[in-house]
Amino acid sequence: YIKSIGDNDSLYKKLNRGEIIIDEDDLLYKYFASYAKMHKIKLDSAFDTFLSKLSGKKINVIDCGCGQAIATMVLIEYIKNKNLDIKINNLKLIEPSSLALDRGLLHIDVLGYKGKVEIINKDIDCLDKKVAN
Repeated sequence: YIKSIGDNDSLYKKLNRGEIIIDEDDLLYKYFASYAKMHKIKLDSAFDTFLSKLSGKKINVIDCGCGQAIATMVLIEYIKNKNLDIKINNLKLIEPSSLALDRGLLHIDVLGYKGKVEIINKDIDCLDKKVAN
């Protein structure tokens, strides 16, 4: 898709190194194309160090600043690909961009996640202390 609209530097620059609150579809695609592979590599490496120790457990996941839920997608795929006996009991997606949150929900749905998902459409600075509970 990015190539079809003309992959120019202006979209990448608008991302401000991934720090903006995305409010345009084209930026969702550009962010994914620019950063998803890097996120997957670093998360897979982190998961290699500890996730197998959670086999047989139920876990709660809070993905804060989740964007399009890339970290959650990588987690779900990692558990499946490694055949780990880990059940995600509760999932909280926290993100100020409603556009990115909607896309994140679509992503995890496509991966077959059927558990409870709580959506919190807020910036981290606006969260109530009760959110993590």
